[in-house]
Amino acid sequence: MEFYLRTNQPCYVQLLYSLADGRKTVLVDNLKINLESVNQSLSVNDLLGLDFVCSSPFRNERMIVLSRNRPFDKLETFEENDYLFLVNGKLNQLKDTVQGTKGSKQSKQNDQALKQAEAKLMITTVQSAF
Repeated sequence: MEFYLRTNQPCYVQLLYSLADGRKTVLVDNLKINLESVNQSLSVNDLLGLDFVCSSPFRNERMIVLSRNRPFDKLETFEENDYLFLVNGKLNQLKDTVQGTKGSKQSKQNDQALKQAEAKLMITTVQSAF
């Protein structure tokens, strides 16, 4: 699998993934997008020198893409079977990351307050017959 992204301003990007069994993983943490890369289609795979593969468990899954104008706080994770899982007891970290960042309001230009965007992508994974 190859993931692409495009941003309209410099930011930090975090890709989180919710597996079919409900476990939460971190695919990308604090990927910095510089001014030179703004409004360009960027391959996450190429930027990080990684390949992403589809593996079990299969079914309905969800990717959460977060971007913000400041680095994200470090998430507590552990590695297992080439996945980087969020520690179960620390899922409040994730809630704290996204809570209170939605909605629209007026702001002054060049406001340096925390700005964050979120997108969710539903994905259905199936085991390949090849």
